[in-house]
Amino acid sequence: MFVLDGALRSYYHMFLSTPQGFFNTTMFTYLNHVRDELAHVTWPSTRQAVAHTLVVIVIAILIAVWVGVLDYVFTGLVSRAIGA
Repeated sequence: MFVLDGALRSYYHMFLSTPQGFFNTTMFTYLNHVRDELAHVTWPSTRQAVAHTLVVIVIAILIAVWVGVLDYVFTGLVSRAIGA
């Protein structure tokens, strides 16, 4: 059998290791495991979340502008090359 690590091992034991599979484990048991795992998460502060969101938005805008410029340049080059 292949090697399972961390979350995959937990998933395997919770859902696939029993003959009945997923249906042997109730949804409440699954949700309890999810709640237990979420208790271990270190959540960012509101300030950090806003700052990181703004960084992602700015980078997405910069990439969109860059792709637009490249599209404009290459469209012009191809139009000149084919004589359109």
